[in-house]
Order: sequence, then structure tokens, then C-alpha cells
Amino acid sequence: MVEKKQENPEKKKSKWWLIILIVAIILLSLIIVFSVRGCHPKPDVINDTGGPGPEPQEQPTPPKVYKTSPYLSEIIFTRDGSGQNGEITQHASFKVTGYMQEIDPENSSLTFYSDKAYNFKDGMLEWNLEETYEYGSLDETITSSGKEKISDLNVYWDNGQPTALTNGDYDLKLGYSNPGFNEQNKPELRIFGKLLIPITETENGVTKKQTSTIQFPIRFIGYNFNPANFSDSFIAKEGYQNEWQGTIISGYQDAIFAEMAMVTTTDIPILAILGPWHVSWDLKFL
Repeated sequence: MVEKKQENPEKKKSKWWLIILIVAIILLSLIIVFSVRGCHPKPDVINDTGGPGPEPQEQPTPPKVYKTSPYLSEIIFTRDGSGQNGEITQHASFKVTGYMQEIDPENSSLTFYSDKAYNFKDGMLEWNLEETYEYGSLDETITSSGKEKISDLNVYWDNGQPTALTNGDYDLKLGYSNPGFNEQNKPELRIFGKLLIPITETENGVTKKQTSTIQFPIRFIGYNFNPANFSDSFIAKEGYQNEWQGTIISGYQDAIFAEMAMVTTTDIPILAILGPWHVSWDLKFL
């Protein structure tokens, strides 16, 4: 009878330790590989086309918000003039009211070269004008009064025949420039435009309906919206003979008045020496 060979228990034990060691080495290797891979960021995807990647798109500029003041602004011009022993007289008052509404300067030919621009929202003109001229056999009077929207004062009357003018000049705007168009390069705020009012003209008993041009020719020098609301006044005469602009007699001085312009123009010549204009303003931008 053949005797069965017994396996050495020590040898069997060493085999198990060898297997455990090999498994441990494999596990440790896997841990090291995944640890190293996790420490490095994933490389960027290469553009297969060979060209440059897409350029970053610029964010669109948000549109500018134009605000309107909730407070009413006004500009007032008045004049009582007479001369030549009472042969010429003028009584005039013009009052502009409206809410300061900021607009795009490029939307108006009047303010195209301005940095900021303002409209008279719900703008109105209230006026009264009386002029007389008596010289020899000539007896002439001009009268006009009313209260109308600024937007409606672009009608030219010629002996009773109305024609609406649409070239953009017959409106009122404020334009701000920094630097301004002055010798000191200071900022300036300017009133642009002109209006047309109907007048009744009577000459030696013959009456006809004509038009008078009204302007508010002021450049405020050095004003920069500080303070935001701007109120003051001055007394000034228009230019005379070779004077190309008016002269401020008293009150606010940092302004240019009646630069190559008259406030009102009719067939009766009311010269600067016949009396100054009293001017006041209360402009509320906030």
C-alpha cells in the first residue's frame, strides 16, 4: 500500500503570503496612478481645425438712460424801451417754461456738437409784444400776445398766409460743451434755436398778419451742473453799431448775451440804446 505524501504546512503558508503581497502591490500601484492623475488638470481640448480658437465676444454697451426733471424750469425776458421823444416804444415779455429732458445731442441739428443736450419737455411760450413807431406821416403799430406750445411756433406768416417751417431751427434746446467754444476753454451751457410768433402789423390804417422771430441768445460760461439747479438774473443791452455782442450791465456776469443776435425782430427797429433786457432763469436739471 502506497503512503500518501503530506504537503509541508510551512510551504503552503508562504504561498498565501506571496499572493497577499502581490495583491497589495497591485492595489498600491492603482492608488498611486489615480492620485497622480487627479493632481493635474485636464488639458484644454485642442482645436482640430488648426486655426485660432473663437475670440471672446464683447459685452454690449447698455443704452444710455436719459432722465427728465420733475420740476418746472423757466426763462423770462422783459423789456420796456422808448426813445426819440416817444416816437418809438416797445413793451415785451417772453416766458419759456418746460421740464428739462436730457436728449441725445446727435438727434438735433441745434445740439449736434454738444456733449449733453436738453429739451423743454411740454415746453410753452407765453408772450406779450407791443411796439409803436411814429415818424412824420408814418404811423405803425405791432401787437401780439398768446401762450402756445413751443412745438407749434414754427409757422411763418406772410400777409396772412401760414407756412410751417421744418428745418429744425425753429425750436428751443440747451446744449452743454466741455470745453466750450470760448477763449478760456471753459465749459458752457447755451440756449439754441428760435421761435416764430404771429404779429398784427398796422401801418397807416392797413392791417396784416406777419411774423416776428424770438430768440433767447445766452451762453453761460463756466457752468458745469454744479449745483444741479441753476438760477440767477442779469440786466443787459443788445449790441449797438459795431458791437458784435451785448453788454451785461448788472447781475450775473459769467455769460455772453446777444452774440450777433437780437431777441426779437420786427419791421420796427428797436435799438439797444432804447432800453435793456431784464433776464432771469431757473433751470432745474434734477
